[in-house]
Amino acid sequence: MKEKYLLKLSGIVKDFGDNRVINDVSFSVKSNEFLTILGPSGCGKTTLLRAIGGFEEPTAGKIFLNGEDMAGIPPHKRQVNTVFQKYALFPHLNVFDNVAFGLKLKKVPKDEIRKRVKAMLKLVDLKGFEKRNITKLSGGQQQRVAIARALINHPKILLLDEPLGALDLKLRKDMQIELKQIQQNLGIAFVYVTHDQEEALSMSDTVVVMKDGKIAQMGTPQDIYNEPVNAFVADFIGENNIFDGEMIEDQQVEILGAVLPYNDGVWPKGMPVDAVIRPEDVKVVAPENGYWRGRVESVVFKGVHYEIVVNCGGYQWLIHSTAAPKVDEEIGMTIDLYDLHLMKKMFDGAENRVPAEIETATSVLIDGLSFEIPETDRERGEKVILRIPPSAIDVVGDEESPLTGTLLSVIYKGKYNEMIVDCGGRRWLIQEDRDEQVGIRVGLKIDFSQALTESAGDDSNDPS
Repeated sequence: MKEKYLLKLSGIVKDFGDNRVINDVSFSVKSNEFLTILGPSGCGKTTLLRAIGGFEEPTAGKIFLNGEDMAGIPPHKRQVNTVFQKYALFPHLNVFDNVAFGLKLKKVPKDEIRKRVKAMLKLVDLKGFEKRNITKLSGGQQQRVAIARALINHPKILLLDEPLGALDLKLRKDMQIELKQIQQNLGIAFVYVTHDQEEALSMSDTVVVMKDGKIAQMGTPQDIYNEPVNAFVADFIGENNIFDGEMIEDQQVEILGAVLPYNDGVWPKGMPVDAVIRPEDVKVVAPENGYWRGRVESVVFKGVHYEIVVNCGGYQWLIHSTAAPKVDEEIGMTIDLYDLHLMKKMFDGAENRVPAEIETATSVLIDGLSFEIPETDRERGEKVILRIPPSAIDVVGDEESPLTGTLLSVIYKGKYNEMIVDCGGRRWLIQEDRDEQVGIRVGLKIDFSQALTESAGDDSNDPS
């Protein structure tokens, strides 16, 4: 029998002028599902929620609710209600009147309003608060009033936009449990937006991880945590050790000098990969018994485990263990092989292969921009491929270089930050010691003395 979905998004695109904030997003939500849209600031998750609620009209694509196309349907005519981070409660009304507001607009009989408000306040654990002034409530109580007001109209779907963001840590954790219980008790669909990984993993049936307006990965919390599809997802979901690896045989991978068998999937010889090792999966052993050995830099007690940082040949490892080695002690590190997870790199290959044209004996054109290079005997106008290692590129201010772009991702690889920068549609892979904020404009400064030059040929590989 074909699964019936309550909400379906098909190819949603949203542009604000020349800026595309949502790019071909599709997913479905079942009638009693708790789905979380997770991602960093600026990834498009709130815009997507507003499109579902009817506050933004998609540039392209369709949104269906109960099989009905929502194009042109205003928010108040959709069977959807939204809870915002700032709650938007009426300070001049008490708790009862805030919750009853929507029913009064619909001219529901007074006895029915009293009955439904009483039942809803009991559901959100605010029984007896009917006459309480909104300004006298705590943040958690105000949030529950906002939820009660949204639910009392019996929506098919409740949309929640970072509703716990204004709460302190303990209250936020308590409300995570309460929200999940409310959703299960009502049996309706929740679509929840957050940048908090713990919220997404602890409450959701399905998690949609977004990056740059696209879905990076969608699945159960267990799938997202245990089987990330790329380094962005692995880095964003919890703490991880992410290192460069290379398949030296079809089923053997080399990671920081250790050769390990790996037979989960087809990984051809010579393929560069990203290797993910969870901190809790690393076992501390005697130095001679480990796949790797290193020296302990720090040990911090975290309540249920020790957080240990180990320097292994210049690479930093993070380990979570119930046993604590001593600072400066040499240790071995090993893992169960089934805990190793390999991923295809987000960038095609381990270097930048850039089409260029020889301008003069000491300059080259890349995407119409002129750069000085070491003297070459190649002829003017010759088409070439520049093989530029990621370590030969520095990220600088966007006013310091003619080559500028947007920083798309930053992944810590134990020794350096791996960055991807989009310059007019061409993506550059960079290894940098410094850290930068994703989404900013940056300039790229290239050390062309480290570049290798090849003749282009008709079948040149353009990685952009």
